[in-house]
Amino acid sequence: MSWNLCNHGQGQSSDCNNCLLTLNFISNILHMRRHLPVGALFSLYFSVDLTHVSLAEHDAQLELFLEDRLDKYKGRLNAKKHLSLFERLFGRHGEYDQKWAFELVKKNMERALIERSLSES
Repeated sequence: MSWNLCNHGQGQSSDCNNCLLTLNFISNILHMRRHLPVGALFSLYFSVDLTHVSLAEHDAQLELFLEDRLDKYKGRLNAKKHLSLFERLFGRHGEYDQKWAFELVKKNMERALIERSLSES
């Protein structure tokens, strides 16, 4: 298959560098276009909505994950609006409790106060 895009004037052949770069660019775009539906479906299926979720939520979930206690996490990342389609369909998420973060902070504060009072006495 011969593509003769070159019309730069006399004496130039059809395989000049500009034309080869253009053909490679067009070929790459056409090749990517075949895989676009697969990538779009993959993104739709596994992407999560993390808008309005603080980094503290991510830290809490990661900390519990590293301690192998991910089932204890009941924070905002388990809310339906922050789950991917995959997690919603197959139930691959934990329980969501709106008061979980407040109760966790409250427990940590009580523990810190107890430790402080023990260290002072």
